[in-house]
Amino acid sequence: MHICIAVRAVEAWFMADRGSLARHLSIPKAKIPANPEQVDDPKRAIVDLARQSRSSVVQGTVVPSERSGRSVGTGYTDAMIEFVQDKWRPVRASQTAPSLARALDRCRALGK
Repeated sequence: MHICIAVRAVEAWFMADRGSLARHLSIPKAKIPANPEQVDDPKRAIVDLARQSRSSVVQGTVVPSERSGRSVGTGYTDAMIEFVQDKWRPVRASQTAPSLARALDRCRALGK
């Protein structure tokens, strides 16, 4: 039996689909790290990217208010669920995230 998990957090896999995440967060693709599995805190990286968003909705939901003491905004989870369901392309992301490529390979093997 094999268990595959993201290197640091599933958000590293989300960032691996740079084009889709850039569109979702309304930021330039170039701002998203080219090697997301090397990012120390992928969740914080996504929040920091959202701070730079051209969308006030993204900033207001993904980014926590300064006084909240939270690491993510109140709408962070909903925003990531929407991203995964509607925009994320895991096969494309696996080209940049080796751990995701291995996980997808294992899932395919289990399906045989």
